Amino acid sequence: IKVPCRDQNGNDFVTIIAKDVTHLTAEIEQTEKNRKRLEHILNVSGEGVWDYDVTNSKVYHNRQWELLTGVGKSDNSFFEYQNCILDEDKTRVMQAIDDLLHIETEYDIEYRIVRQNDGKVIWIWDRGKIVERDENNTPTRVVGLIQDITDKKANQLKVENLAFYDLLTKLPNRALLEEKLSQEILFAKRNGVFGACLFLDLDFFKQLNDTYGHEVGDALLVEISKRIKQVVRSSDIVARLGGDEFIVLLHDLDKEPSRAAIKSEDLATQISHSITSPMQLDILEGKRKISYSITVSIGIALYGKDSNDTKSVLRLADSALYEAKLLGRDNNIIFDPSMEDKIQRNISIEHTIREAIKNGLLSLEYQPQFDQNGTLLGFEALLRLQNAKQIGASDIIRVAEESNLILQIGSRVLNQACALLKQWQKQQKNQNIVLAINVSPKQVWQSDFVENTLYVIEKAEIDPGNLKLEITESVLLKDIEGTKAKFQQLKQLGIKFSLDDFGIGYSSLGYLKNLPFDELKIDKSFVQGITSNQSDLAMVKSILFLGHSFGIDVIIEGVETYEQIAVLKELGANRFQGFYFSKPIAEHLLDEIQ
Repeated sequence: IKVPCRDQNGNDFVTIIAKDVTHLTAEIEQTEKNRKRLEHILNVSGEGVWDYDVTNSKVYHNRQWELLTGVGKSDNSFFEYQNCILDEDKTRVMQAIDDLLHIETEYDIEYRIVRQNDGKVIWIWDRGKIVERDENNTPTRVVGLIQDITDKKANQLKVENLAFYDLLTKLPNRALLEEKLSQEILFAKRNGVFGACLFLDLDFFKQLNDTYGHEVGDALLVEISKRIKQVVRSSDIVARLGGDEFIVLLHDLDKEPSRAAIKSEDLATQISHSITSPMQLDILEGKRKISYSITVSIGIALYGKDSNDTKSVLRLADSALYEAKLLGRDNNIIFDPSMEDKIQRNISIEHTIREAIKNGLLSLEYQPQFDQNGTLLGFEALLRLQNAKQIGASDIIRVAEESNLILQIGSRVLNQACALLKQWQKQQKNQNIVLAINVSPKQVWQSDFVENTLYVIEKAEIDPGNLKLEITESVLLKDIEGTKAKFQQLKQLGIKFSLDDFGIGYSSLGYLKNLPFDELKIDKSFVQGITSNQSDLAMVKSILFLGHSFGIDVIIEGVETYEQIAVLKELGANRFQGFYFSKPIAEHLLDEIQ
């Protein structure tokens, strides 16, 4: 530092003050390097720095902040930035800043802005801290960072969609449904109201998939999801559990359970009508359209002050759905406590069946069949569970059908029957005896039904002409052409077919004309009233006439009295089965009959 001076005599001179500032220059250079390094790091990280002077509402920021927001440097940048924030988020952001300054809560928030230079909506992650205060400890300066997290939010949304939404219909999936139902139950309890859970299952949806393929089935599911959403209210929730099952949560129906029940049934009926209305579906990759109709079964369970959890509500709705299916499908049923007893009984029966299969407790008894002269024609094999004496045969078969255990049982019955036929064929007197076994519709619907049947017959080395398969009309309600083809394949080998319980179902003449039946079996319910009920008498007479007209044998089951035999013979019946002749007998006692 050079300072000109003049002494008392008027002489000029210079005073020089010198100081070594090497270390200060180095510090300044280092500070500038650090500033640039920090700026480079922030630019690489994509973060914008802001420095908010609370006293004058001015905001200082780096270049990256300007690029992120599209707001340039100006004295009004704070207010300009406020105007960028999306209206839906603005109140939340300003409240967060106010809380930071006055109650010093953490400022760490995500929100959306409209970028000023291109009008694009982006997501911002914004966080800041108080760094300076005045003598009264009032915040005067806040410094923070912002970051563009638009891509992160998009990826987060994709992950949430995968985790909580059905990819096909875009409806909430089971995970999100349970969360929503939990919230609905809590709301109902707090407000003293009732909501309802509707459990929907499409009737015979598999038939559409099997006939036209999964793409057409998926298109139908998408259309149905749209129709359901059009019927329900905006406050209601529609979800897809998977497959052809949907759940609808009806929000805040009423404070009175009876009125809530009526409203839930009304909405269920509206949903049902909407679904059953024909829909146009593309097949063959859009080359052709079909008009397709499908029905739906719906179980309804109310939830309110006494509801426990999501699982119990879903279970009750499922129980009501089960009852709706038992009543023939295309029904809406609201849960009744008596259904619980039925469900528990079915669970117990299923457990008994599984134990019987596991421990080899399945056995067959055989009921003989005779002609009008008392000549033995054959036997019907009847399933027995040695550990289930108290359970009726009809309940065993029903539960086995519903649980698909019938497939295992049917396979064992066929193997056991063929083994017995092999023994008979070695005996001269028994070589022509025909053995009938009951075959479940679910067995017939299996794609490998024919192959499995042939494999067992060939392994046993029996004459197929001595085996008779008894089926009910329900097997013909699905894929009748496919069923016909399977029957014809087996018929060509000599296997016989009997249509069981004829007269109590649809009893279409088309079955007799188009399918290779050898025998009709008249249900015992007609026989029991034949001596006193003119309708039963007329029905038996008509079926006998039909059978004879088509050249098909007719056998009467459930014959128990001499009076019944007398009437039946007078009508022209010549084949019988029932307690009048013999009860079902164990295999080791068959020689006594033969």
